[in-house]
Amino acid sequence: SALAPGTGELLVEVENDCGPRFSYKVNGQGASFFKEGTLFDNPYDNKFVTSPVGVVGDETPCPSYMTVYPTEDFREDYNNNDSVLYTSLVMVVFFVMIVAFLVYACAVRSRQKTVKNTIDKTTAIVSSIFPEHTQQRIYEEAKNQVKQDAQ
Repeated sequence: SALAPGTGELLVEVENDCGPRFSYKVNGQGASFFKEGTLFDNPYDNKFVTSPVGVVGDETPCPSYMTVYPTEDFREDYNNNDSVLYTSLVMVVFFVMIVAFLVYACAVRSRQKTVKNTIDKTTAIVSSIFPEHTQQRIYEEAKNQVKQDAQ
């Protein structure tokens, strides 16, 4: 079958330059002959797809074309609020991600500020207790200890 079961009907018109037109109804169960000749007034006459389907005839080739028209049933299958629902869901997910990122960024900034304040206070204490050459030795020992701990 050309369509999924439960899908609304499509009207298919097959024509060639050497013979009459034929119309078929196509749905989830298959295709059935609709009528000979041009389609009836369809509110979706301006929404169609035409495609060449082959050449008919041995002596005089006649190109054949297939034109597919939607019907009201077919339209109703796709005219729902699913797109609005999915778009809203994606927007909510992005909003939650943005809020989570901003909370994380604020937490990191706060932590960095706390660490910097602690470093500043520690530096001030070391500067007030020890002379400058002793401070440099303590900082070098601390750097070496950090390097050893990292390994």
